[in-house]
Amino acid sequence: MKGYRTQIFNVLNAVSSASLLILAYLQTVDLSSILSPKEALMWIVGINVVNIILRQLTTGPVGNRDRDDYRDDRRDDRRD
Repeated sequence: MKGYRTQIFNVLNAVSSASLLILAYLQTVDLSSILSPKEALMWIVGINVVNIILRQLTTGPVGNRDRDDYRDDRRDDRRD
């Protein structure tokens, strides 16, 4: 991991700073006219269930594509 620690630290710092700004903005938005608290909870649960199902349907690890697909893509690049 040598060399990546500073980048990981900076990414985490940027994400946390952006998250705080977004959360501060979202506190000013009134969504109660659009969704009741119960409906908002149902949407959150539904999205999480869909994400779990989609993750179970995939075959490879997160962030990696299938090795065969990668090899095929590299062969196609060399032909051009």
